[in-house]
Amino acid sequence: MPHYFILGIIEGLTEFLPISSTAHLILYNYITGFDLSLTFVKVFNISVQLGAILAVIFYYFKDLIKIKTLKLLFIGVLPTLLLGFILKDYVVLLMEYVWLIALNLIIGGLIMLLAEKYYAKRVGDKVGELNYMGAATFGLIQSIAMMPGVSRSGAIIVYGLYKNYDRELLTKYTFLLAVPTMLAATSYSIYKYSDSIDIANLNYLLIGFVTSFVVALIVVRYAIPFIKTYTFVPFAYYRIMLGLTILISLSY
Repeated sequence: MPHYFILGIIEGLTEFLPISSTAHLILYNYITGFDLSLTFVKVFNISVQLGAILAVIFYYFKDLIKIKTLKLLFIGVLPTLLLGFILKDYVVLLMEYVWLIALNLIIGGLIMLLAEKYYAKRVGDKVGELNYMGAATFGLIQSIAMMPGVSRSGAIIVYGLYKNYDRELLTKYTFLLAVPTMLAATSYSIYKYSDSIDIANLNYLLIGFVTSFVVALIVVRYAIPFIKTYTFVPFAYYRIMLGLTILISLSY
């Protein structure tokens, strides 16, 4: 039981940061000796994210029920739903490859550093409004994050920095787009692998769900003020260091 409580904390801390929550959940399972090929482990890694998503709904409910926001989110989630349906089995399989996760963390960190450097040089006005074409593009970029270690929010942030979007707008849309995306992913995961969920496993899911919700409430509360003041550079360096540490440990 403490194992799933810790996983809930990890999920709540990492879901909305550009460091890949899925990667951290998989890595913790790997370090503690859990079999990454087990169906329930894969279901838990996806379903526990629902708790963190509920924190976004709690904080941004008024924004979520606006007609324009709903349209932008609908357009943004379509590419992910389409590609997710086509590639779902491959994505689940990739969750077993720790070396791939490490590599994606490093590459993503390096790209994020380049995006920040490019963003800093553009002193003109930032894009402060999102249109439907932009939402569709963000949705397509988000689809890349289906690969564990890439990070859904990281992919959106890197592209958003390159296109010169305002940091606050970029971060807020990343939070909001997580709602339909993860609701769809969790619903499908539970439906497909419902046979692997018994009463004991359901309790583990509830523990992870509640814990991730509570922790994510704190993260969401302070994330945007932090990002408005600082950059994503610390997260980029963290990704690179974590990825290198994993690769080095795998070589022994």
